[in-house]
Amino acid sequence: MTTLLEVRDLKVHFPVRRGLLQRTVANVHAVDGVSFDVLAGTTLGLVGESGCGKSTTARAIMRLVSATAGSVRFEGRDLLSLTGSRLRAARRDMQMVFQDPHASLNPRMTVFDTVSEPLRVHGIAKTRRDLEARVQKLMGQVGLAASMMRRYPHEFSGGQRQRVGIARAIALQPKLVVLDEPVSALDVSVQAQILNLLDDLQSELELAYVFVAHDLAVVRHISKEIAVMYLGRIVERAPTDALFETPLHPYTEALLSAIPVPDPTIEKKRKRLAVLGEVPSPLSPPSGCHFHPRCPIAKDRCRTEPPELRELGAGHVVACHEASAPS
Repeated sequence: MTTLLEVRDLKVHFPVRRGLLQRTVANVHAVDGVSFDVLAGTTLGLVGESGCGKSTTARAIMRLVSATAGSVRFEGRDLLSLTGSRLRAARRDMQMVFQDPHASLNPRMTVFDTVSEPLRVHGIAKTRRDLEARVQKLMGQVGLAASMMRRYPHEFSGGQRQRVGIARAIALQPKLVVLDEPVSALDVSVQAQILNLLDDLQSELELAYVFVAHDLAVVRHISKEIAVMYLGRIVERAPTDALFETPLHPYTEALLSAIPVPDPTIEKKRKRLAVLGEVPSPLSPPSGCHFHPRCPIAKDRCRTEPPELRELGAGHVVACHEASAPS
């Protein structure tokens, strides 16, 4: 498989300004040196607690927020250096589905106008008949009746609105779709339907996904590889099965131990790893390992020396001084 997306040492810092002259007095380290690859036709899951920087990472990839440093390369092109028509052309191959289907659709536009807009902007459909035929096909691909395309967003349920958002995202036949918590605002039964739809579309259209979520069970269902973020940094990245079977970072262990198991006998015997305290502020992150104030196995070295990502297994990398290769 070819590498579609390469993110290297990506940083996004937001300035904090105060005073009459609005001078910068500090920076919020939302994303603080993130690196990963996404292979064509595969899914990378990006997980972590709220505020860890995963959504900001997704938006920086799409150029919806400005990166402070680092590089984002898509099929070899440096996306952070593109402007104007070159950036617009690159965006044909990269699309995004947002978290809130209520807020991501314009209430004044019909579904037809919403889904057809990227086709019109990029000059894909030359005639009205062609435009309508393409929108009808897209509606069918996401499981909506073509007769619904004249309706407005308020006439749809949350799951149906998210299907409209997905139809808009695949309208240009992109190679990469960034999904920012696409099912977190939906009922559990509807979540399963949307995940199955995304699976089907990936197989049909050979899409690559960056799937941002805080629910590890959801990410496990759809991802080939998972990257765990904590306070702006990736602390562990591994193939999905390896991460769930042998987590190497204490933060990942804590996240996995928090997932309930439906069997009460197994649930009673499970090992729990407690994480104490609150997540530190990205305005003033801790020195050394960002996780050390909450880590149950932290040593003196962890308080002063930032751990580097080390490969301890096949494609399994972890940023922890105390982690060792699985036996």
